[in-house]
Amino acid sequence: MNFSHLSNEITNCLLSADRPEVKLMQIYQSSSEDQRLVFLAAMVGKVIEQDRIIKHRKGE
Repeated sequence: MNFSHLSNEITNCLLSADRPEVKLMQIYQSSSEDQRLVFLAAMVGKVIEQDRIIKHRKGE
């Protein structure tokens, strides 16, 4: 599982799905154990990215 591809897939899911948590859980559950680690790392990256965007908007 390619990290950058997965990161883009997560972004698309977050932006386009009515209930992204369902789709993200399906991706997680259908992955192998090694792929799950990459998936979790990509999700952590998205959280950090969103935090920085929010802080930038607030002017912190």
